[in-house]
Amino acid sequence: MENWPTAHLDETRRNMMEAVKAWRSAAVAHGHAVDMYDIAEETDRKGEKADTRGLRPLAQDLRERTAQLVPIDTRYDTTALQASAYACNEALDRINEKHALVAARLNDTATKLDDIAQHYDTPPGKRPRTAPQRPR
Repeated sequence: MENWPTAHLDETRRNMMEAVKAWRSAAVAHGHAVDMYDIAEETDRKGEKADTRGLRPLAQDLRERTAQLVPIDTRYDTTALQASAYACNEALDRINEKHALVAARLNDTATKLDDIAQHYDTPPGKRPRTAPQRPR
């Protein structure tokens, strides 16, 4: 039996671990952003001035996290009959798909944070009748 190199397995495993860390970090940041949105909304509902100072920096932080979710462009040669190379390529494709989904959600939430900050910074009598959508 031929001794196939296993560097692609190690590299893919490393990419997977880094991706999971990035996704967990993004999930925590997203959860915090939704909480901040809810606090601003509740404060406004009570008729008090919503503190929007933290919303815009939080939106910027989400955009910076999005920039870190870059696609992995590594492809392993699958001309040899090495199933692990196929599996690694598939794993990298799945990582890239999830990166795209997470990035889209973070960008959407960042936009909604900016929108709601603008909404609450506008005096109540001059606001549009409908508030921006809540992040999901």
